[in-house]
Amino acid sequence: MSVYEKCFPCNASEITIEEIIKSLFVIDSDGNIGVEVKLNPCSSRNDPATACDLKDPSVEDLVRASVVIDECDKCALKLFVDMDAMKDWICTFIQTECIQL
Repeated sequence: MSVYEKCFPCNASEITIEEIIKSLFVIDSDGNIGVEVKLNPCSSRNDPATACDLKDPSVEDLVRASVVIDECDKCALKLFVDMDAMKDWICTFIQTECIQL
């Protein structure tokens, strides 16, 4: 199980959703603006954060709970990725690129 360091040390409910979303954006050395994303392997054991039999959290609650510190010490959106599918896609992409060269 991964441990995620939350991006906001204070009470996140005091921070507006706009401030939370703005904290995800960065500018790279070429001046491009984008969103920091922390990739985490997904698991078949992951359960939906919303379900009919659970208290339905707001979108703001879900975003607040998903913003963590990434490997660059920046606020990032936690993103789960099917690593096996990602590896297959990368291998296919690399083979396609090599064939075209």
